[in-house]
Amino acid sequence: MTQKKIALLDTSVTRKKKILTEPVTVETEASPRLLELLDQGYEVYIVTTRTKLFKDGHDKCLFDLIPEENFFTPDPELGCGGPDSPGLVDLWKRAVTHVGVKLDDCEDDCENLTWMCIRHLASKQGVTIT
Repeated sequence: MTQKKIALLDTSVTRKKKILTEPVTVETEASPRLLELLDQGYEVYIVTTRTKLFKDGHDKCLFDLIPEENFFTPDPELGCGGPDSPGLVDLWKRAVTHVGVKLDDCEDDCENLTWMCIRHLASKQGVTIT
C-alpha cells in the first residue's frame, strides 16, 4: 500500500507574477514548485493567512488546479500576527489535522504550540511543507 503524498503550501509559494508588456499588466500563474508537486502526484493543500481569495482574479491559477475544499484560510475573528498568534496556530492546526497529522505526538506541551512547531511536526510525519 502506497502512502498518499501530501503537500501544504502557502500562497506566496504557489503563484508567480507574470508581467505583460502590451498593454502593461501583471498576471499570476502557478509557480514551478506547485506544478512540480502536482506532477509528482502530491495532493496539494493551500494554507493562507489571507481571509479572502479571488477565484476570478489573481488566485484563479490556483483554483484552476486545486479543489476549493483544499484551501485553508484563517478565522477572521482571530489575529494572525506573530508566531504565537491564535489565528496562525488555529489555521495550521486545522490544516494539519485535516491531512492526518497527529499533534499529540509532540514532545512539547501541545497547548503552547506555535504555528512553526505545528509545521515542523507535520514535516516529521511526512507532509511536505513549502
